Amino acid sequence: MPEHGGRADAELRQLRALMARHALLSEVVLLIARTPSLDRLLNDAVNRFKWTLDFECCRLALVRDDGATYDLQTLLETRRGIDRIRENAVPVSEGLCGRVIRTGRVSLIAGGDPAGDALGTVLALPLRAFDKVLGAVTFGTVRENGFADDDVKIAQLFATHLALAIDRWNQTGELQRANENLNVEKERAERALADLKEAQTNLIHAEKMASLGQLTAGIAHEIKNPLNFVNNFAGLSVELLGELKAAAAPAMAALDPDTRAEIDETLEMLTSNLDKITEHGRRADGIVKSMLAHSRGTSGERQAVDLNALVEEALNLAYHGARAQDPDFNITLERDFDRAIAPIELVPQDVTRVFLNLIGNGFYAADKRRKAVGEVNFRPSLKVTTRELGGHVEIRVRDNGIGVAPELKDKLFQPFFTTKPTGEGTGLGLSISYEIVTQQYGGTIAVDSRVGEFAEFTVRLPRAQHAGTD
Repeated sequence: MPEHGGRADAELRQLRALMARHALLSEVVLLIARTPSLDRLLNDAVNRFKWTLDFECCRLALVRDDGATYDLQTLLETRRGIDRIRENAVPVSEGLCGRVIRTGRVSLIAGGDPAGDALGTVLALPLRAFDKVLGAVTFGTVRENGFADDDVKIAQLFATHLALAIDRWNQTGELQRANENLNVEKERAERALADLKEAQTNLIHAEKMASLGQLTAGIAHEIKNPLNFVNNFAGLSVELLGELKAAAAPAMAALDPDTRAEIDETLEMLTSNLDKITEHGRRADGIVKSMLAHSRGTSGERQAVDLNALVEEALNLAYHGARAQDPDFNITLERDFDRAIAPIELVPQDVTRVFLNLIGNGFYAADKRRKAVGEVNFRPSLKVTTRELGGHVEIRVRDNGIGVAPELKDKLFQPFFTTKPTGEGTGLGLSISYEIVTQQYGGTIAVDSRVGEFAEFTVRLPRAQHAGTD
C-alpha cells in the first residue's frame, strides 16, 4: 500500500509540474501575441520560455526570400564556451537547421551539435506556419539525453506559436512595404497630375496670350493708319495757318482794331488746338507702337538696375497717379526693402509695368474697402517688401483691401478678366504682368488673399536670364 501511495504521489507531482509548465507556456504564448516588435518578441519569448524548458542555448534560423538560404543567429547563450553565432545566407543544404528546414521534421541529437558546440543534447524544430516552413529553432543543453518526450512536445507548441507570430510579422511587413510603395506611387501620380494641370494652364494661357497678341497687332495696325492721317494733317494745317496769316496780313491791316484782335485770337486758338492735336497724336502713336512691340514679344534691352529704386519709383508714380484721378485718395505706404539686394539684369520698363499694375490694384482694393465699410478707424495701407533669395529676388505687394474670393484666384491672370465694374478696368493689367514675369523672365507670380482682409501678390524673378527673353 505505501508503495502504491508513493507512486501516486510521484504521478501527482509530475502532473502538477506538467500543469505548471503549460501555465508558463501560456504566458509565453500571450507574450508572443502581444509583443509589438519582432526583435523584441524573439528575445523576450525565448528568455521567458527558458523557465518552461531548461536549456543553455537557443538559435534561430529564418529562411530568406530566395528559399535556398537562411540567416542564423543566437538568441540566448548562458554557458561559457558556447559561441554566439550570426551568419547570413547559409545554404539550406548545410547545418542542422538546414536539414530541419529541408525535411520539416524535429531532430533530437545527443552528444552535441554537428556544428561543434560544447552541447550535450540539441533539439531542433521546424518553424511551420500554414504548411510553410519559415525556418528552424534549436535548443541546446550540456546534459546528454537532456530533453524528454514532454520537453519535445512543449518545445513543439512553442515553435508553432513562434512560427505563427513570425508569419504574421512577415505579412505585416509585406503589407507595410506594399502600402509604402502605394503611397510613393500615389505621390508620384499626384505630382504628375499637378505638373500636367500646371502645363495645361500655362498652355491655355499661352494660347490666350497668342490670340491676344494677334488681336492687339490687328487693332494697332487699324488705328495707326487713321492716326497717321490725323498727325500728318494736323501738322499740315499748322503750316497752312501760317501761310494764311501771311497772305491775309495786308487785309488785316485795313481792319479796325477790334475786328483784327478777334481774328488774331481765333487764329491763335486754332494754332493752339492743332498743336494739342499733334501732341496727343504723337502720344497715341507711341501707345500704338508699344502695343505692337508687346504683341510681337519685343522689349527693350536688359540692364543692371537697382531693384529697390525701381520699386520706389513705381510706388511714387502709382501714388501720384491715383491722387491725380481722385484728390481725396490717401493711403499709408510701408516699405520693407532688403538693402543687400545686388543689381539685377532686367528691362526696367517691363518690370515697372508689372509693379504699377500690382500697386495700382492694391490702391484700388484698399480704397474700395474704405468706401464700403465706412469705418472711421480703418486706414488703407499698402506694403511692399523686397528680399534677396540667392538665385532669385522676391517682391511682395500686400494691401489691406477687399481681398480676392478663392474661386476667382485662378482667373485673375486671364486676359480681359476683371473684378472691377464696367469702365473701371480692362482686365489686361494682371494678364500682361503674368506674361512678363513668367514668359519673358521665367519667374513666378502668385496671390494669397483673405476676403475682406488682405491680398498679397508675390513675384519672384530669377537672376539667370530666361531662354525665352530676347
